[in-house]
Amino acid sequence: MPGYGPPRAYPTPNADGALGGNPAFSPFLTGPVLPPDPNEAGWKDTVNANPGQVTRLITRWAPGTTEVAAVAPGENRYPFDPVEGPGYVWHCHIIDHEDNEMMRPDAPTR
Repeated sequence: MPGYGPPRAYPTPNADGALGGNPAFSPFLTGPVLPPDPNEAGWKDTVNANPGQVTRLITRWAPGTTEVAAVAPGENRYPFDPVEGPGYVWHCHIIDHEDNEMMRPDAPTR
């Protein structure tokens, strides 16, 4: 479970194409592996998980105005307690995926 503090990596493999992205329109594409585009750098609240790709999620439970190294594990910089309440959800915006475990609870812990 995610917790407070510095970012943590949560690799999400997608080798079988079961998660997100667009349906494969050309499975025979070949060529070099390309690095992420510059517009993919930085904090996001939405990511694209294409079939066959590994998406690495780094979750940071701190306000966006807080410097990355300025918060320690277990330190809450929010004006509320994110551990209390109903929690959060990470999900896919393709409606059919709701039935395929693509709406998952995300409950921060201490």
